[in-house]
Parts: sequence; C-alpha cells; structure tokens
Amino acid sequence: MRKIKSVEHIWCDSDDRWVYIERYDNGGTGLNFMQGDEYEEFKKNWCKVDKGLSEFYEQMKITIPIQKQSESNIGFINTVMWVYLSAIANHEVKFCGCSAELFAKVPYSNSSLFEPMRLKNVEG
Repeated sequence: MRKIKSVEHIWCDSDDRWVYIERYDNGGTGLNFMQGDEYEEFKKNWCKVDKGLSEFYEQMKITIPIQKQSESNIGFINTVMWVYLSAIANHEVKFCGCSAELFAKVPYSNSSLFEPMRLKNVEG
C-alpha cells in the first residue's frame, strides 16, 4: 500500500487557484484544486484527492512528456488542470445543456501546446 510522502498547498496567483498535492512513496501524485483565494475554504473542503484529476495527471505525464519537461512542476500541474477542467466543461455544455453564453478562456500556463477553448451550447 502506498504511503503519503508529502503534502503541499500551493497558491498559483496567475491561475487564481489553490492546489493540493499529495506525493506518494511509489512516485505517484494525488491532486485537487479550488479556484479562488479563500484559503480557509480550501483547507476545509478541497484538501482531499480528486481521483479522476489525479489519474488524468498521471496519464498526461506519459502522453505529453515534452510539455512536462518544458514547464516547472507546478506549471505542468496547472496545464493539466486547465485541460481537465476544459474537458469536463465541454462535456457539461454538450450533455447538460448549459447556456449559450457560457465561454471559457483557458490560459494553460503560457503553454503553446494547447490553445484556449471556446465552449459551445449544443441545442436540440
């Protein structure tokens, strides 16, 4: 069974989010995040691993290693978080009928690998 080696709370000003990171003795990483700067809220409700995001992050380390090498560790984590969040938002727009006014500008930590996505409402 894996054991937690360290836990970090990192404020990312340019992404306006708190990031929760668990590092394990087997080399794995557990992640979660909260948009906004309310640290007490973050500690109370967001300092637990999001399994989907964490598994997505581990896969992205394998899928786009060049991106991982070109950014700081927290920069790459934030890039993965923006991609993950965009995928979820696109799903919600497509399958949950969100408003046509819903748009996202995704900064991807100054990455040229990914372009910002515009969310579209699917009608019908």
